[in-house]
Amino acid sequence: MNYFKGAPETIIELAKKEALQYVLEDIDEIKVSMEELNIKLEE
Repeated sequence: MNYFKGAPETIIELAKKEALQYVLEDIDEIKVSMEELNIKLEE
């Protein structure tokens, strides 16, 4: 389903950038969690 069908290109580009930002933030959270887990396993 295309939620942005017919929307102006600037809106579509903004939505893409926002979605990418959420993905990057999730990746950072996963990396921190993995680092914390590794520290706990080494203790």
